[in-house]
Amino acid sequence: MQGNEIPVDIFAYTNGENMRPRPFKARFIARSQRRLELLLNEADLAEERLQRFSGETKVRLEDYF
Repeated sequence: MQGNEIPVDIFAYTNGENMRPRPFKARFIARSQRRLELLLNEADLAEERLQRFSGETKVRLEDYF
């Protein structure tokens, strides 16, 4: 990759009551080792705190319309 922007569909979400963005490719490059460590620590903390919201539903909005 040469740092070129790749278009992302900002409307690409899953269908259902618990809508989530669909996966997309991204690459993040930290400017220093310290920033990388901070980013990884914050990501771990966020994942831990958001775990209670994880899950899938079989309910789909289109089933009701």
